[in-house]
Amino acid sequence: MVTQSELRDRSEEKKSDVNNSYWAIENNRERGEPYHTALRALSHDTEEIVSCELLLGNVTEARQWAARLALANRSFIHLIETRTDEIPKSTLGTGGSRAMWGIFGAVLAGDERLIATLAAQMHSFEFIDRYTDPEEFYWCGSFLAALLADEPAGAKRARDTFEQVLDNPGDHWRGTRDVQTGLIEHDSDRVTNGIERILNYHREHVENLPRWRELLPLSASVYVLVARDYGLEIDIESEYLSDAIREYSLDERISLPQPDYLKDHLRVPAESASAE
Repeated sequence: MVTQSELRDRSEEKKSDVNNSYWAIENNRERGEPYHTALRALSHDTEEIVSCELLLGNVTEARQWAARLALANRSFIHLIETRTDEIPKSTLGTGGSRAMWGIFGAVLAGDERLIATLAAQMHSFEFIDRYTDPEEFYWCGSFLAALLADEPAGAKRARDTFEQVLDNPGDHWRGTRDVQTGLIEHDSDRVTNGIERILNYHREHVENLPRWRELLPLSASVYVLVARDYGLEIDIESEYLSDAIREYSLDERISLPQPDYLKDHLRVPAESASAE
């Protein structure tokens, strides 16, 4: 694993890249052009920052950057839904993956408003292109959206469809399937086994992963948080599972520093507006 000093340097480097993405987004908006490339870079950079900050033990900062991860992907989905004709087909086909990462970011932010917002968007999102984005990403996100919205029938349907679309899955997706089944059945052992499979897959394939995904398999942290929120005991020790997630709660609100472009994309559910 990298040193604490290297993690700090890496996080600062990516934060600088995020500012460049903000500039590119605003520049494209002023010219009336879609900014999907900048949003994709923003998603990758914020994902890497979240991993760095978790490993550094900076829980509040990790949560704030996870919120940006969620909102970047929310913006991406909104963009491909509203400007479909202007975006390459290959980019449209990544919608399922972007929706899944939006849900992951919302859980890692630990903010009820974000979770409700991203879950609602996931429910309304139509799977745009079945040929360029493997369907498992979409149904993985759809499962979490239904589960977090307290819709067990929808979660089971998403889990069943997820299992149907898997084609010779590796341990990462097998582990995901075990986690889904364990959450539906409230079986902590099955959830634990699934998370351990995801962690083992990451350990065995880390050298082949993209730079922004090599530090941590954030999906494992997401599933630990969701399982704990469901009252399940998950006791796993791994260099790829940050101790910082033990300090999380899924009902604490966070604030994004101003100015922040992505905060404009957060819509607080009506029932929560009076509490602001």
